[in-house]
Amino acid sequence: IFRLAELELKHVDEKKLEHDAHYLLHILHTYAHKNELPVTILGPAKPPVSKIKAVHSRKIYLKSENFVYIARVCKEIKHKNFSSSIYFTPNPLV
Repeated sequence: IFRLAELELKHVDEKKLEHDAHYLLHILHTYAHKNELPVTILGPAKPPVSKIKAVHSRKIYLKSENFVYIARVCKEIKHKNFSSSIYFTPNPLV
């Protein structure tokens, strides 16, 4: 059984959003690898509805057998380093 979490980034400027999404992906991968955490990171992906009222979005998914590992990786996110808004949803498909 796997646990899943979703990170959604939103911004009005699609170029800034893309930059933030890839930067966040790099931070997550680096932290998980350095600390040998068994977390699979997928994305960033453009959702089927990727623009609502001039706000663009991208999604990153984290998958692990234990939610503790996902939480540890997500604690590395320093929101002030991003111009995009970042939303965390645990178990997004439930």
